[in-house]
Amino acid sequence: MGGVGKTILLKNIINEFLKTKLGFDVVILVVVSKPVNTEKVQEVILNKLEVPRYQWEYGSKDEKSQKIFNILQTKKFVLLLDDIWERLDLAKLGVPHPNGDDNMSKVIFTTRSEEIPTLAEEIVKEFKGLPLALITIGRAMADKKTLRRWDRALQVFKTYPSTFSGMEDQVLPILAFSYHSLSNSPIKSCFLYCSMFPSDYEILEDELVELWIGEGFLTESHDIQRARDEGYDIIESLKEACLLDSSDQSAKHVKMHDMIRDMALWLTTKPGVNKKKVVVKERARMVESRDLAKLKEARRISLWDIGTQSLENVGQEVPFFLDLETLFLRRSSMYEIPTGFLDKMHLVRVLDVSHNYRLKNCGQLNQLVNLEYLNLSFTSIYSFWNIVQGLKKLSMHGGHLQIPCDEQIIEGVGEHEGHKRNFCHSR
Repeated sequence: MGGVGKTILLKNIINEFLKTKLGFDVVILVVVSKPVNTEKVQEVILNKLEVPRYQWEYGSKDEKSQKIFNILQTKKFVLLLDDIWERLDLAKLGVPHPNGDDNMSKVIFTTRSEEIPTLAEEIVKEFKGLPLALITIGRAMADKKTLRRWDRALQVFKTYPSTFSGMEDQVLPILAFSYHSLSNSPIKSCFLYCSMFPSDYEILEDELVELWIGEGFLTESHDIQRARDEGYDIIESLKEACLLDSSDQSAKHVKMHDMIRDMALWLTTKPGVNKKKVVVKERARMVESRDLAKLKEARRISLWDIGTQSLENVGQEVPFFLDLETLFLRRSSMYEIPTGFLDKMHLVRVLDVSHNYRLKNCGQLNQLVNLEYLNLSFTSIYSFWNIVQGLKKLSMHGGHLQIPCDEQIIEGVGEHEGHKRNFCHSR
């Protein structure tokens, strides 16, 4: 975009370099414009390097390139290229690659290309202004000169952020210091659990606390009110540690910074106490083959927006979920959970199929004999009482059941004395 001050900014930068040098041997500013004239750019560089004109004036592009290369490769330089409209090959100019650790040289440019700034802005948004992450991504993107490579880098970060260059060894371990500084194991478990929700998801505090109780994280779980109080105290502790943020929309919700969430998911892949393998898939209409191996080994699975066919494929490819303890299937358009799918997960103690508004059939629930928490709210399941009656751990003292709001259901729940707590969410 023209007229926003790119050239003025570069001139201010070069003035600062000229004042202080900052350890650089030479600082060069070239206005490139269009069409790109490689020889004119070379001439500006050679003049800035104070090479006598007779040594290069009648030379070819290649000879000028070699002259520039021979000089700059011995120097720590800053090259500022202003107003680039199209591809400019630094190698053809004779500019050595600015290898950060070798010569510490820098190349800075401004461009009116609409595509790269757009992708750059999108990448910066992913990091939500986190300085450490922005520095890391700046280094990682330094050698990416084409739109295709920028776009590919963006997709890699969105899908598998911990694999992005510099993240695992430079950013995530530093962020994890806040996690390791938490005072006890229950708080750490509660924090890691928040990564089960999608990016930018507004988590209802009440719902989060009930899930923590269902998982058995809270030490006061024998007393429901004291357990809830403990849960809300943990939320406040996580806010104070900057590991959870207050919602901008509601005082009853919290959210997780994207980079903090990525750190939490990364931690679940590391060996250690209270670390359980977690698989979270947003927009999971298609589950890729690379995800199947992770699903087989997962202790906790969170699938959002998954389609019936995709869930059937997972059921066909995964014979048993031998270690699975927690399953979220939320916000999908499914009418029913595929036959036999729940038969594969005998250890599951927490099942959340809420916010599947079309879901009418979840008839295999009686197979989940270890189930202690069940959330059926915001579904179309109403004839469920005969199914859950056989679930002894759900029915006994301490079981947790959330159901759709319906007067007849409420009456039925009230008649069942085995449940300690039953929640009704308005539709």
